Amino acid sequence: MIDKAKCISAQILLMHAPMEYLRHEKNLRKAIEEEYGYRFKSNFEASMAVALYSLDIPYTYAQTKFHFTLDNKVITYTPDFVLGMKHENSQILIEPHGSSFINERFITKMNTFMSTRESDLYYTILVTDKRPKKPNKLKIELNRYGYTYNDICDDVWYIPYAVELGVPISTRTGMGSIFSMLRGLKEREDVSIMPESVEMLKSRR
Repeated sequence: MIDKAKCISAQILLMHAPMEYLRHEKNLRKAIEEEYGYRFKSNFEASMAVALYSLDIPYTYAQTKFHFTLDNKVITYTPDFVLGMKHENSQILIEPHGSSFINERFITKMNTFMSTRESDLYYTILVTDKRPKKPNKLKIELNRYGYTYNDICDDVWYIPYAVELGVPISTRTGMGSIFSMLRGLKEREDVSIMPESVEMLKSRR
């Protein structure tokens, strides 16, 4: 199990020793990968996993798969994070996706998923980055292919550009950071921890 004694509270580090948090984040990422057998495909996903774990939000990574047909081909969609939390009656999915990788293929896949019956059981949040004083890449790509935000997700979170490890700490701690977004989600009255996830949280302590 992950040694909680060595994993100093990320929230305390964020407030009092932000540069120490960067080292903490790398160590906790490694511990999570070793404990659960996950292999994060990007630093964006790793930062999300560390924040979820530090905030005691239960989740699975790349474990749930959906199959549907797109252009006469069977497509498999594997959401990055399925939370052990519900928004009203819908389980929450979180899809971190850098703006550089938002293209027609991604938009079409997400739109096809949102059109399926299975999507009615989930509340899908797209998390992407936005460059200061730069055009909104997501909005541009959606307009290009004739879609709106609601065609590909239920909610969009914008975070500061470049969330990779080693960038300025403000991208993790300020308003709009992954931590502040997740903390706000957890505190919402229409969001609740699923009963079956309670034991998962107890096992971490």
